[in-house]
Amino acid sequence: MSRLPAFLVEPGRTVDVLVPDGAGVDDALARTTVVAVGAHPDDVELLGLADIGACRDDPLRWFTGLTVADGAGAPGPQATDAADRDGLPARRRQEQRNAARIGRYGLQLQLGRPSAEILDPRSRLAVVGEVAELLRAARPTRVLTHSLLDRHPTHVAVALAVIDACRRLGHDERPAELLGVEVWRGHDWLPDAAKVRLDASGHGELGARLLAAHASQVAVKPYDVAAAARRRANATFDDPHRADAAGEVVLAADLTPLLDEEGPDPVTYVDDLVDRLRDEVVGLVRSLRGGD
Repeated sequence: MSRLPAFLVEPGRTVDVLVPDGAGVDDALARTTVVAVGAHPDDVELLGLADIGACRDDPLRWFTGLTVADGAGAPGPQATDAADRDGLPARRRQEQRNAARIGRYGLQLQLGRPSAEILDPRSRLAVVGEVAELLRAARPTRVLTHSLLDRHPTHVAVALAVIDACRRLGHDERPAELLGVEVWRGHDWLPDAAKVRLDASGHGELGARLLAAHASQVAVKPYDVAAAARRRANATFDDPHRADAAGEVVLAADLTPLLDEEGPDPVTYVDDLVDRLRDEVVGLVRSLRGGD
């Protein structure tokens, strides 16, 4: 029985599909254990380094990347004419394919949707449906996506789409774990109960190679340098009273409670996290100030 999601065979729908080791798409879906859903080309690499490295080292674990947007609006090479700018999506699509080969992903899919479609709640329903089809076919145990606490609107819109997609699935079809990974806002401030530490120790060189594949982006903004520095800082500034437990750490917010229809909705979830930070900071200063 074919596992192919309907959007891969839908007439008139073009999705970029790459299976780096040449396996069939059905087989690639069947072996998937981790799915990362990123907004733009290069986001999968930022979200998933710890799992990409772990899957490369374990023949029983396979990483699938899903890139939703075409990346047309991102900082790119200094275009000399309109044709250069118009060609950016194609260039970024090829860069994402190159990264998937470097990371030896089990499967890489690119939906190529304009950001405007993702940001609009009505047109985003198509993305929700496609993500749900992929997850139903692949049955990963872990899903990574952007954090609801991110500063990039398209990133947050993709996270909302992934949450809605998971809620469309039957309870036995849902991943055991859904994580929202830091990109455009660091997550060191999260309460420990909501924070997940993804150990990327030993994968720093791989991370640099993965992001270097996105040459159109790192030529303008050195994401490779910044991501490595953040991972190291996360490891060192995790606990002021203990030696570092890891060399490099990626931080994520645990979105798993949002998979339950009776759990918090996304607005309530982020509101509670911000409230908890305020209470923690104000409480500590008040307790140490004395005299009140």
